[in-house]
Amino acid sequence: VHGPLIHTLLVDGLRRARPEAKIGGVSVRAVSPLYAGAKFTVSGAVDGGAAKLWAVSPSGGVAMSGEAALIQ
Repeated sequence: VHGPLIHTLLVDGLRRARPEAKIGGVSVRAVSPLYAGAKFTVSGAVDGGAAKLWAVSPSGGVAMSGEAALIQ
């Protein structure tokens, strides 16, 4: 699966979970590949002024990780 698409899905998940949040910037790192047709999960957690974001492969490994700065 195309890396920028996963990046977009991570940010979209954050926006859906925290619609009031203003995102100041996002950085991501691809860790392992995701393959078309395989289900994967995007998740995240907000801690103060930052959100940790990650995508998990069907085997449970992290495929992409990232962080978003939130403007207070």
